[in-house]
Amino acid sequence: MAWPETRTLRIALLAGLGLMTAPALAADRLHHAIDLRLEPVDGRLEITDRIEIGGREHLAIKPAAGLTIGEITVDGEAASVEADDGVTWIALPNDGEHRVEIVYGGALATGDGRGGLSPTIGEGGAFLPYGIGWLANGGAEDDRVTYRLTLDVPVPYNAVATGRLVEEQEADGRYRATFEATLPTEPPSVFAGAYRIDERRYGDLRLRTYFPDDRQELASSYLDQTAGYIEHFEDEIGDYPYDGFSVIASPFPVGLGFPGATYVSSQILHMPFMLTRSLAHEILHNWWANGVFVDYQEGNWAEGLTTYMADYGLAETEGAEAAWQMRLGWLRDFAALPADRDQPIHAFRAKGHDADQVIGYNKVAMVFHMLQQELGAEIFSAGVKDFWQAHKFQTAGWSDLQASFERAAGGRELGTFFEPWLNRAGAPVLTLEAADLREQAAGYALDLRLSSDSPVYDLLVPVQIETPGGIERRTVRLHGETATATFDLPKKPLSVGIDQRHDLFRRLAADEAPPILRDVTLSADTRTVIAVDGNEQAGKLAEELAARTLDTGLRLAEAEDAAIRTSPLMLVGLKDELAPLLPKAGIEAIPAALEGQGTARVWVAARTDAPPALVVEADDPDALGALLRPLPHYGRQSYLVFHSGRVTDKGVWPTGDNALTRRFD
Repeated sequence: MAWPETRTLRIALLAGLGLMTAPALAADRLHHAIDLRLEPVDGRLEITDRIEIGGREHLAIKPAAGLTIGEITVDGEAASVEADDGVTWIALPNDGEHRVEIVYGGALATGDGRGGLSPTIGEGGAFLPYGIGWLANGGAEDDRVTYRLTLDVPVPYNAVATGRLVEEQEADGRYRATFEATLPTEPPSVFAGAYRIDERRYGDLRLRTYFPDDRQELASSYLDQTAGYIEHFEDEIGDYPYDGFSVIASPFPVGLGFPGATYVSSQILHMPFMLTRSLAHEILHNWWANGVFVDYQEGNWAEGLTTYMADYGLAETEGAEAAWQMRLGWLRDFAALPADRDQPIHAFRAKGHDADQVIGYNKVAMVFHMLQQELGAEIFSAGVKDFWQAHKFQTAGWSDLQASFERAAGGRELGTFFEPWLNRAGAPVLTLEAADLREQAAGYALDLRLSSDSPVYDLLVPVQIETPGGIERRTVRLHGETATATFDLPKKPLSVGIDQRHDLFRRLAADEAPPILRDVTLSADTRTVIAVDGNEQAGKLAEELAARTLDTGLRLAEAEDAAIRTSPLMLVGLKDELAPLLPKAGIEAIPAALEGQGTARVWVAARTDAPPALVVEADDPDALGALLRPLPHYGRQSYLVFHSGRVTDKGVWPTGDNALTRRFD
């Protein structure tokens, strides 16, 4: 995948973005004309929602806590309503065209925004995501609507919403802006804050950042990257589907994506991964999920396709080594996934835990990588473009993806590729049964026999042959339990390896998968031992750190418990208190390369006759507390060194030759 020089996430706030092209409105339409007045300091909002609705016999609204409905009319008459479990059902005379007006408001009983979906309004601004009770719907969770939304906030606040920015002005001490979506999309989400707005035009697109003053220096870089990513994905897929893109800073630790925008914590805007991989991922979601809607009955294909085309695409631009390391990281994650947390791809809907990411993001991305290897880059690219043109602003599933790639491949049937990957949990185990070398008149013949466990997959297995003149790459088709192949070589090879660059989604052999943090953090059986010797502050920090790092919750144990030798183990505490516990847990002393480094050390130890152990050792409570935010994000590592919360060293324990390699020298 080739990228432009300028590069650019999906956390966005939808600002200034309206649909450009889409199919005609359905008969059962739902249009909102909304006036929304926000008073952040008082935590209040007032809403008048004038709705045009057709093809329905009712309308529903479940006001968020703190909001009170004042008046509801249908076609100018007082509405007939019923309340059920907090939902107000508005009866419509028939399924024809009607006009409904709802006036409501109040002081929101808000959360802190940490969950990413809770409505929030206060001095720091406002966040009103759709679907949390500030807007009526047609009674269906997947309602797609058109709308015109006017926002009104006091200066120095300004506000932005999903949809195309129609107009904005500042007068009489208030900022007002109007947004609209003229083709069906998800209901609007709203964001407000004391932002400085920076804007750039990219062709007909309006690109914006809504940043506080202390992040303003980042605006230019974000605008540059946004333009670069849009240009790249237009080349790979087709025209960008909205009228622009906005990046909106959040005072809360969230990262959320919306059509045409991203809403991301102000605290991480400056981090390198945001401007590179994360921003690209979120922008690409405007094609996949926001441009082609996901048919969740068939499973969520959008996260994996976005991961493959954005995250992995960027890794490819860094070079073959970076791309290989990303593939290997995906496979190591899967190797760490407990069998009882595995699931077929078609069962993935959304990320709730790290285990979901292993399947719905990583495995799906790997399936698209294998599909590209199977079809070739040109046909794969044609399939992507066909899928976009056939399904933009429509709901599509895995079956539609398969059909697009089959058309691009000239009618080739791909069911034998897609069916096992979508419908089975697990992954194949490859074995190099034999690699025999025969001398012949014109050089050498290399006879290979490969096998796979049951059930079998249709695999195009890469073969890497090391010769005195360099590396030769071949393939073997394995569509049963065994396959044989013979390769003629002019000179004696030095070695042969099967899938040495990890292009197949498979179970790694033991010598390919050194222990990583996720071997411990993903297991529901993991026990945690806290070692702080009565230091109450350190004890609280250690428990919070373990709870944040473990994917299935905290299960405390004592150092004397038998469970610490029969279950994965997490040891968290202060250096002097941890040292005597290591031998009790079957762990040798801290690795020499980590001893005395930084202010905190983290490593995974393989234990004889016991599951692996994760050790988190800090010099003092402050060093322990500094790990709360970063440590949960390093599950793919075997060891880390931190200095005051900053990673100064990390890595995966090394491996040598593996069972899929044979040497002839």
